[in-house]
Amino acid sequence: MMTLKYAKRLNDIYPAFRNEPLHIEDLDQFYRETAPVRGKNPKLRMARLLRDNLDTNEHILFAGYKGCGKSTELNYLGKLLADEFLVINVSIHSELDPVNLEYIELFIVAMEQLFKAAKEQKLEISAEYLRAIQHWMSTEEIVKINEKYNISGEAEMGGGVDVNFLASFFAKFRLTAKTSKQLKTTLKTEIEPRLSDLIGHCNNLVKEIRLRLPKIGKKDLVLILEDLDKIPPDRADHLFYNYVSQLTQIQANVIYTFPAALFYSNMRYNQIRTHFARVYELPMIKVFEKDGSPYEEGISLMLDIVRSRMDCDSLFAGPEILNQMILDSGGVLRDLFLMIQEAADNAMDHDRAVIEEADRLTAFNSLKRDYNSNIADFRDGNKLYEAETYLQILADLAKSTEKQVTNSEEVMHLRSNLCILTYNGQDWADVHPIVKALLRERNLLN
Repeated sequence: MMTLKYAKRLNDIYPAFRNEPLHIEDLDQFYRETAPVRGKNPKLRMARLLRDNLDTNEHILFAGYKGCGKSTELNYLGKLLADEFLVINVSIHSELDPVNLEYIELFIVAMEQLFKAAKEQKLEISAEYLRAIQHWMSTEEIVKINEKYNISGEAEMGGGVDVNFLASFFAKFRLTAKTSKQLKTTLKTEIEPRLSDLIGHCNNLVKEIRLRLPKIGKKDLVLILEDLDKIPPDRADHLFYNYVSQLTQIQANVIYTFPAALFYSNMRYNQIRTHFARVYELPMIKVFEKDGSPYEEGISLMLDIVRSRMDCDSLFAGPEILNQMILDSGGVLRDLFLMIQEAADNAMDHDRAVIEEADRLTAFNSLKRDYNSNIADFRDGNKLYEAETYLQILADLAKSTEKQVTNSEEVMHLRSNLCILTYNGQDWADVHPIVKALLRERNLLN
């Protein structure tokens, strides 16, 4: 894991704006509080909920657009809770295959991380529990999986098991499921019919750990399942809509990141919502008012975030270049960072020591191509979603003064790929500024 370094030269910019959340070690230097501009402070609300409800099982949805900073906020939450809670943070994107994710894998990775935490914190797990999990591992289904995929390696399944072995076993189980589509199918046919057994062992492991937390000065634990907002829309819908009752059977505090597209889908969201204690949203950083005029507080915040990572005065030919990048980003931090990286690369390609307007334009056009590829015909099963429909929705919203949009399936797709952004919670929505440029090129917007 690399810590961030302040960029003083153009070739320092790429690592300074790496597409990953701020790690706990970097928060003190690089984190900037965004709550005054976003209008909400979900990390403080989550911290308060968990602290005020110890030894309960709070299942929390944390919703927001991709690239808006949720993972950094969750890392900050982990820092806030570190003295009182055992915080277990799991990146689904890193640990599993998000494109082909099966919900059963979430229980496997949860078991892995719980055993890993017990190992690292030197928490003793009772012999009774170890015998129970050993019995589960000796069942016909698990033995068949182990023999076929060699998950346990050379370890003897029939011998005694300990925390080290179990952490390793579930890590290999998770890694094999990540890389093997055949094992994913086997999980559905062999494990799902007896899923309650796995859930029961997971919950009993939580109890074992909770009993021993006072010995390490902790009051409770919280499991954070990140990147569930980044899985494909059809997988997210499949996971949260069809299997939400299974996901919320984990008897621990669990925070699930939640995609914006589903959050704004009234029918789906309202049915999912009933399974969770709380739902918190991280709104976009607003850089425009509803009427299209610049929002100076948001622009100033985005500028402060960039200044914390690079020497803007010496690396931009003029302040108007960065200011325009911020407006073009629509408040999406990921897009702003991408444009800065691309502009720096282009400047170095031309032997320049600073980012000039030509470099900004190159970065703008590069990101515009990415967005253009998102607006295309799309087939989901027997249903065809046409690019022309997407374009008409975008053009109508861009021209609208009310800035309201009906949450159709097509709109869910456009939210998922950031073509439509929502500000001030659910108050109003608008088209991403770069997508507006695409509409102008197609003569769909003046």
